[in-house]
Amino acid sequence: MPAEPDHDTAGDRSGATRLRSWDRTLLGRYRPVYHPVNTSCTWCALGPCDLLSGRKGACGQTLSILAAREALVLAVTGACAHAAHARAVIDHLLERDGPELRLELGPWVQIRAPIIELVMGVRPHFSRDLPKVLDSVDSQLVALLGATHFGGEQDAIDLESKTFHAGTMDLVALEVADLAQSSAYGFPSAVRDTALVPLGLGQVDTSKPVILCIGHHSAVGHRIAELLAARGTASEVELVGLCCTAHDMARGHGASVKIVGNQRDQLSVVRAGIADVIVADQQCVRLDLKDEALQRGSCFIATSDAAYSGLPDETDVDPDSLACDLAGRTAAGTFVSDVERAAELAIAVAIRGKRVRLGPPPATEDDAAACNRCGVCDEHCPLALPIADGVFAVAQGGRWGILESLSQRCLRCGRCDSACPLELPVMALVDAADGSAPLRTTVRAGRGPISDFEIKSAGPSIVLGDIPGIVAFLACPDYPDGRDSVGWMARILAARGYIVLASGCAAMDLSWGSGGEGGPENERQSPYELFPAFFDQGGLVNTGSCVSAAHAIGAAIKVASILLHRRLAGNYVGVADYILNRVGMVGVLWGGVAPKALSISAGANRLGIPVLFGPQGERFRRTLEASSDREGWVFDARRGNRVDIAAAPTALCTTAASREEAMVEIVRLCLRPNDTATGRQVKLGHYVALSRELLGEPPGDVARWVRSPYDVPESWACEELTASLPDGWVHTPIPDPTILEGLVRSR
Repeated sequence: MPAEPDHDTAGDRSGATRLRSWDRTLLGRYRPVYHPVNTSCTWCALGPCDLLSGRKGACGQTLSILAAREALVLAVTGACAHAAHARAVIDHLLERDGPELRLELGPWVQIRAPIIELVMGVRPHFSRDLPKVLDSVDSQLVALLGATHFGGEQDAIDLESKTFHAGTMDLVALEVADLAQSSAYGFPSAVRDTALVPLGLGQVDTSKPVILCIGHHSAVGHRIAELLAARGTASEVELVGLCCTAHDMARGHGASVKIVGNQRDQLSVVRAGIADVIVADQQCVRLDLKDEALQRGSCFIATSDAAYSGLPDETDVDPDSLACDLAGRTAAGTFVSDVERAAELAIAVAIRGKRVRLGPPPATEDDAAACNRCGVCDEHCPLALPIADGVFAVAQGGRWGILESLSQRCLRCGRCDSACPLELPVMALVDAADGSAPLRTTVRAGRGPISDFEIKSAGPSIVLGDIPGIVAFLACPDYPDGRDSVGWMARILAARGYIVLASGCAAMDLSWGSGGEGGPENERQSPYELFPAFFDQGGLVNTGSCVSAAHAIGAAIKVASILLHRRLAGNYVGVADYILNRVGMVGVLWGGVAPKALSISAGANRLGIPVLFGPQGERFRRTLEASSDREGWVFDARRGNRVDIAAAPTALCTTAASREEAMVEIVRLCLRPNDTATGRQVKLGHYVALSRELLGEPPGDVARWVRSPYDVPESWACEELTASLPDGWVHTPIPDPTILEGLVRSR
C-alpha cells in the first residue's frame, strides 16, 4: 500500500478554510436542502428585506444564503459555548493542579486525544498544552463569525463549509474539556462496570438538607462532594444534580450523588421546592431559575461569570459570615466565583440553616376550575399539544386522562403557564397527571473513552459490517414523542446487536426505556441493567456528560487509526474518507434543539458520520441529503475504476417524524460501501424486519443496496426481491471504496 498523501494541512492552525476542498466534495454528494425559519432578513439597518419568490436583499443575499448564514451563526454559537466551557475547566485546573498535570486516561487508552491530534496536528501530554489548542479554536471561531457579517461570505456552499469547520472546532473543545477533567479528577476511564447511579426525583430524601447542582461545569459540585466526604458529613446532606454537572459529579463520586433529571426537568424540580441550596454554573440553565428558586425559598448561588444572574458579587466575603447573612434574607441569592468558597458556602447554608421550603402541593381539580378552554396554551406549546382539552376535562369532571397522555410528551418549558390569561398553573396540572413523576430508575455513571483494546476487538466486525452499526444518542432531551423514546430505540438496537453509545441528557433518558421485565412499574429495570456496558455487539455505553460526546466521535477516528494504521496528524481527509465509506456509525440527536446540537452534528458530518434529528431538526435551517440524480459512486482503490453504487449513507444530516420512522432510518444510515456480503445481509435484514414491524410494510428500496444475491436478507423473499429489482440490474462487485483519487493504489 502506498504512503497516504497529505490531503490537508491539519497541522497548520492558521486558517478556518483548510478543508474547503473536502467539504465541497461532501456537499456535492450531500446537497443542502434549506428550511428557512425566516423569509425576511433583519440583520442590518437596511432591512427587513423580503426574500421570498427569488427576491434579493439590499446586500444581494438570497433566501438560501440567509438560511446558510443563520446555520453558521448557530453552529458558531454552539461551538463557542463548548469552547468557553473548556476554557473554564482549564483555567480552574491550571490554578488547582498547575501546568504539569499529566493528561492520562488509563493504561488501556494510548490514543488519548484523537480529535485534537487529527485536527490540530498535536498530541497533548500536559495541562499546559491545552490552552494553546483552545487559543487556536478561539481564533478560528472569530474568523468564522466574521464571515457572517454584512459583505462577508456570499456562497451558500462555502457557508456550509464554514459550518462544518465550526463543528470541527466544537469537537476539539469537547475533547479538551473532558480530557482535562478526566485526568484531574480521576474519572473512570474505559472502565466497563461503572456505578449504577440513582435517577429520579423519587430518590431524594427530603428530610435532609438538599444541595442541588445545575449546569455543565461541575467544579463546585465536585468540591462539595469532596468536603462532605472529608468531614464525614456526606450522610447528613443529600447532594443531587441536574444536567451534565450531575453526570460529571456521578463520574467522580458514584452513587453518593443522586441525579434528579436533566434539562427538561429543571423547572419541575425547582418548583417542587426540594432544594435548600441551588448551585448554578453555566450553560443549559433556564433563564428564570433564579426567580423560581427564590420564590420557593431556596438559596440560589451563581458561580460562573457567564451568568451573574443579576446577583451581588460576594466572592470575597467569608463563607461563614455570608452563610449567616443569607440565612436571614427572604430572597437569598448571591454570586461567588471562587470554587472553594462557593462549595463552603453551599454546605454552610444547607447544614446550618435548613430553609422553609415553599414547594406547592400537587395541583388538583380546583386549580383547573376556571379553565374556559380558550386554547391560548395550545397556541404557545412548542409541540402544539392539546393542553386546553386536558385542563378543561379536569375542570369539568376530574377527568385526567388527556393530560396523563400528554405528560410524557410535554417538554416542561412552562410557556403554557406564562401564556394563560387566567394564570392557571397549567404545568403543575400536567405534572400532577404524570404517572412517571415518582418513578425511580438508574443510570450507569459515565465511563469516558473507548479503550484501544475494545477498538481492536470490535473494529474489524464494524468495518466489515458483521456488527450492524454504532448508534450514538447525543444532545438535548426535548423529544417530539416522549422522554422514553430514546430508551425505547436503544433497547431495540442493542437487542439487535448494534453498539449503543450515549452522552449528556440523552444518556439519562435512556434509563426510562423499560426493559419489559416483571415487577411493579416503579421498579422496572433500566436498560443500563439489561445490556452489558462494553463497546461490542449489543453493548450499551454511557460515556458521560455532553463534553464526553467527543469519545463517541473519537471512537470512529480510532477505528481508522488502529485498524488501518492511519496516521492522524495531517490526515483529516484520509480518516474522514475511511469513516464515510467503512464505519457504520450514526449520531441520533432526537431531542436536539440547542445550538450546540447543530455544532456537534456539523462536526460529525464532516467526518462522514450521518446525524438524525427529530422533526424539530429542520429549525436548524438545513438538512444534507443525497441527491437522487447523484448516486453514491466511489473509486475502487484496488482497481482504480469508478463504481456506481447507491448512496450509502443516504444522508449526512436528516430528520424523522416519529420514533418508528427514526428506527428504520437509523438502520438504513448504517449502510456503507465497504460492507461485506454477510455484513450487508445483516444490515438489510434489520432494515426489512424493522420496517415491517414498526411501519407495517417492507421498505421499497431494498434492491438499491443489493449488489449480489449474497446480500439478500433471509427475511426478504426471492419473489419480493425479483419484483423490486430495476430493469437492467447487474451484479456489482464490492469495491475497496474511497472518494479520493489520491488513495487509488493503481495510479
